[in-house]
Amino acid sequence: MSSNNANNAPAPPYTGPPPSNAEMMAELQLLRNTVRTLQARVSEAPATAPPGPPVDNQRDLGEIVKPTPPEPFKGKAADVIPFLTRMKGHFRLFPRKLDTAGKKMLYTAPLIQGDAKDWFEPIWKDYLENDYDQQDQETQNIFSDWLNFEALLKDNFGVINEERQAAAEILALKQQGSCAAHSAKFRQLAAKTIPGHLS
Repeated sequence: MSSNNANNAPAPPYTGPPPSNAEMMAELQLLRNTVRTLQARVSEAPATAPPGPPVDNQRDLGEIVKPTPPEPFKGKAADVIPFLTRMKGHFRLFPRKLDTAGKKMLYTAPLIQGDAKDWFEPIWKDYLENDYDQQDQETQNIFSDWLNFEALLKDNFGVINEERQAAAEILALKQQGSCAAHSAKFRQLAAKTIPGHLS
């Protein structure tokens, strides 16, 4: 072990006469040969695979709590906003898995049933069977931006002038049960009268 340590120790300072040109050339040649030998070893070493993309070991909250899928939308006007709210909540549980409009729509499509299915089925079929440049513009819009789907669902199935209808219901509202139930109904209707609450 002592000879190994002696090889790794720094050389003592040179105190003799300066080396001749021939000695310096010989030392230089020795260093060049050492460099070539090391380069050859490096090039002969087996190539290692480049590092792959970083692995994200984090899971979505939805993968941990495993929520039940949202209830399907069957075309009732009163269910448009609750359905969209449930879907947005579900998407928040899966921010990695449902991170694009296309993935959100593929998850949502089977939940569109009843009368709404008759409206959506041709759009879904167009998306699944045609390349992007062959799809209808409406299909491209829906599958490229979730907000476009929301707007079309509201336009096709939502309550017409829900804000005005809610305001009229507030004016006609009379307490028939508990104060808590009456207060909850009032808050529900009041929320609908606020412009932009449905978006």
